[in-house]
Amino acid sequence: MSLLHDVLSAFTGLFFLYYGAACLFSKAMKAEFERFGIPRLRLLVGVLELLGGIGLWVGLIVPGLGVLAAVGISLLMSIVVVQRIQQGDTLSQMAQAGFFALVALWLSVFGYLQL
Repeated sequence: MSLLHDVLSAFTGLFFLYYGAACLFSKAMKAEFERFGIPRLRLLVGVLELLGGIGLWVGLIVPGLGVLAAVGISLLMSIVVVQRIQQGDTLSQMAQAGFFALVALWLSVFGYLQL
């Protein structure tokens, strides 16, 4: 893999480890899921984010797993963008999810092409 791919994987992996943990333990994230009307999905999303972050880090050694993790993160973040659109959130509120959806999509495609 390239240096850019590895750096983006590591950075994105750290991001999702942090936000996965926040999703599980943060009162602010709990309130956000309640605002979205999906409080029962908070634990699932938190676990998926943690698994995605771990998968990106393991993917630095096992590239196929990194590709699968990136696909999962891209799908998850795309769903978040759609959810935020449905909530009427501003573009700036959607920017982070949109950015990571695109980064994960790039990691998926680039990683797959390098297998």
